[in-house]
Amino acid sequence: MKQIGKILAIIVFLGLSLPYVFGIVANRHAVRFVDRLNVLLAKQHATELKIMAFHRGWFSSQILLKMKQTTNGHLDIKTVPIVLGHGPVSFVNGHIMFGVGTVSIADFQIGNPVPCRINAKMHFDFSGGWSAFLLLTQNKVAILKNIVKFHIPELLVRVDSNAAATHIVWHFSGSGLEMVNIKDRLTLKLKNFYATMNQDVSNAKDWQAMFSAGIRDPELRLDTIKNALDFSITANKINFNNLQLNTQTITAILNQLKILLQKKEATGRIDSEQLLNLVQQLISVTVTKNTDATVKNLTLTTPMGQINLNYKIAFPALKQQHDFSKLAENISSSLMLHVPNWEYNNIKNHFGMKISHFMFHSTNKSSSLTNETITLENLFVYTLNPESSPMMTKNDELYLIHHLSLSNQLVKNAQNSSNTTQFDIKHACIVQDCFYNFHDRFEILNLNSPAFTILGESAQKLSSHAVDTSVSKQNQAIEPYLKLITPNTKIVFSHNMTTSSGVTKLTGTLSWPHWTKQTPLTIDSLIQQAVYGVHLILPVKSVNAFLTAPKKAPHANQSIKTTTAARPSSLERMRQIMENAIQKDYFKKINGVYEINVKGHGKDYVFN
Repeated sequence: MKQIGKILAIIVFLGLSLPYVFGIVANRHAVRFVDRLNVLLAKQHATELKIMAFHRGWFSSQILLKMKQTTNGHLDIKTVPIVLGHGPVSFVNGHIMFGVGTVSIADFQIGNPVPCRINAKMHFDFSGGWSAFLLLTQNKVAILKNIVKFHIPELLVRVDSNAAATHIVWHFSGSGLEMVNIKDRLTLKLKNFYATMNQDVSNAKDWQAMFSAGIRDPELRLDTIKNALDFSITANKINFNNLQLNTQTITAILNQLKILLQKKEATGRIDSEQLLNLVQQLISVTVTKNTDATVKNLTLTTPMGQINLNYKIAFPALKQQHDFSKLAENISSSLMLHVPNWEYNNIKNHFGMKISHFMFHSTNKSSSLTNETITLENLFVYTLNPESSPMMTKNDELYLIHHLSLSNQLVKNAQNSSNTTQFDIKHACIVQDCFYNFHDRFEILNLNSPAFTILGESAQKLSSHAVDTSVSKQNQAIEPYLKLITPNTKIVFSHNMTTSSGVTKLTGTLSWPHWTKQTPLTIDSLIQQAVYGVHLILPVKSVNAFLTAPKKAPHANQSIKTTTAARPSSLERMRQIMENAIQKDYFKKINGVYEINVKGHGKDYVFN
């Protein structure tokens, strides 16, 4: 029983004495922290902090902190009452924390530029590290420069640091932000937003950091009463994660950008290629394999209609050392764009357009598999009656499309790359000419994948004018494309269409089975080694209508002499070629259709 009493006495003694002892230690931590903070604030914000009074208690102490700040030559002095809670046990934001002590600031008011109330707590742990919690609440709307109304009900800032302040983690979160530009009638609302930055400052000359940020339920609205137009952008979520910030590298790029802008001020011109190169460098150094971004349910609302967007992007296969071209090769993304209805009337030029249910969907997996699909339910392009009411009623349909779809698939590996495109229209009309069941398919199979890298490098050289003067620009532009060809490369295409005259069909193939690494990379080689075949079926009615169509009348300002001496148009030359082909029996007339078969190798070909 006596031992239990001794143990209880020891516990009571420690419970009563430890807070006082920890109060002494906490006082030292607070003074040291203020000194470190002064060094930082003096450089950046012309601010000085000083402890004016210290009243130590048993479980807590009272500190009076004076803050002097110079802004535009005006000296502002504030006193901040602080409570220093002694350890080893503290309560911070509803959580039990063990450490040296906790600094608390309650209901401290600031007035400029945004009036708000500050509540803050800073906890010092046993290792010398610290965590700070800062809550800003704004009860009144602030007006900045008589132009912008600004209101943020709540902003929470948390900072965690180790003892040496070489590793710092920042967390920002807020809700209910609203900004209104009174002059431009532009309103921005954010229901929730956040940002985090994991910062390594062990090297004073080259800080490293990973930055993430996001917003939820944003709304941006433009209200122009003068033109009676309302535009708004809303979304469920927009965020990005793990952007890499390297102060030394980014500073070097920004310095180059500064020099470029100074040249623009002096000459009135900017080097667009150099500007693009700097932007690409900036993107390259900030994106890593852990970087990703998401846009969820973004909606653009206009008087003409709505646009809905969902987008995701990441770079999971990206290597640590990379340039901008490698970013493009290692993108994994998904994009969904939907336009339910869209209507546009051009009153000046008397035409209008209506679109319903336009959809674009794209998925990309590190460039090894890309799928793109476009669908459209209806498209109308029509003339407007200029003598009607201001609503400009519809007069005649110029173009009409029902149920259009376009799909494209790219499959790529280390050796080969293949692309397939398919295009379908169920029903379409151009003025009075209509066609049905339009179907096109185009395949490029087994291209040489490594040559795409050469193609990208060549494009950069040509754009930067770093070309080989001993070789013509035409050859330098063509050679990278010819390197895409292999003996297995093949192009396959087909076309089907139904009109009032009948069915039109076209199929064809093109390949280079004898192409080798020793083949000269020239246009002549491309033609000479090509193996091809074409099969075409045309309704006789369509051919006759084309051949007997009236010729286009000459322009009123064109003399008869000039017209007769002028070269025939491409349409007239096509008629001549077709008439010649029919006369020579290249077009065979069978059961109401003209049919043609061509097979060839290089410049040698035969008609079957």
